Amino acid sequence: MVEHYIDQVLSAIFVEKNNTWTYEDGFLRKAIFDLYRATNKEKYYDFVVQYYQELITEEGKIKHRDVMTHPFVTLLPLFDVYEYTELVKYKIALDELAGQIALLPRNEAGILLDAMGQPLSLDHSFKTLLFYAKYANLVQDDALKADVKKQFLSFFDRYYNSDKQLFLCHGTQSSVAWLGGMGYLAMSLVEVLSFFPDPDLITLFQKLIDGLDGAKRNFMWYQIVDKPNLKENYIEVGGSLMLCYAYLQGTKIDYLSQKYYVNGIDTYHQIRLHYFSQDTDEKEEWHLQGIHPYKLEEGIQEQSLLALPADVDHVDGLAPFILIYAQLKKAQK
Repeated sequence: MVEHYIDQVLSAIFVEKNNTWTYEDGFLRKAIFDLYRATNKEKYYDFVVQYYQELITEEGKIKHRDVMTHPFVTLLPLFDVYEYTELVKYKIALDELAGQIALLPRNEAGILLDAMGQPLSLDHSFKTLLFYAKYANLVQDDALKADVKKQFLSFFDRYYNSDKQLFLCHGTQSSVAWLGGMGYLAMSLVEVLSFFPDPDLITLFQKLIDGLDGAKRNFMWYQIVDKPNLKENYIEVGGSLMLCYAYLQGTKIDYLSQKYYVNGIDTYHQIRLHYFSQDTDEKEEWHLQGIHPYKLEEGIQEQSLLALPADVDHVDGLAPFILIYAQLKKAQK
């Protein structure tokens, strides 16, 4: 059923990219390559590799780099492609993009800043720092690894609220316990810990998960995590799937107790039961619902988050859903 749904989604994707790279392209292909590792099905390998074959020249030049959105997510799967193909052109492309991190602005403490001159928000743990961590690991540069650790730990210094035991995003008017921000942080940390098991980063990850586990409702989480009774608030599927994946992967690498594996499976089944359904029309296609992708540019505000429309099969839910499924397939081997 799930693989049928994944194949349905992939078959509907228009492969010719019209001179663009997107965050959605990278996030989805990251998940699909993980599914390839779990199933050894060549169609998943081809879906990822053929895309980058077209968009990276033989000299390693990244085509249409100037119109790329969220480049550090878009090229995340290139680490897997390079590992499997060993083609030098992909290493050259990774080197080129990693060089952009050195050009990003920093404050006096050496913390990376966004385009508005503010320290990176929680979602940039995935949108920027995961690429940085994977590159530091690829080239085995201790100075880069130390800087990666520093950037992740800065989230704890800036955003952790010890009273709520949650990581809050700072808006212009107030701080917001945004599920998506913590979901991105959890996904990023659990992957980084798989190749960089630093004790301080382990503690950061465990504090994040412990706080979130106490805030869930019926195995899932609200968009504004700490205000489940707020009238406009709603269960958010994308962020809940991100945390579900972090739970399962965190127990696999032994940085979370087994109770979190059980909790993660409960979340997955809850979503399968209530938000994954089949059309009643003649197509009888499957869809994943209840995803509220964050696309606003004016800053993270509670009211803006609560006003986000629900989407179907959006990559913010689809990709972690596939990652979870791949994780479960690996466990069956």
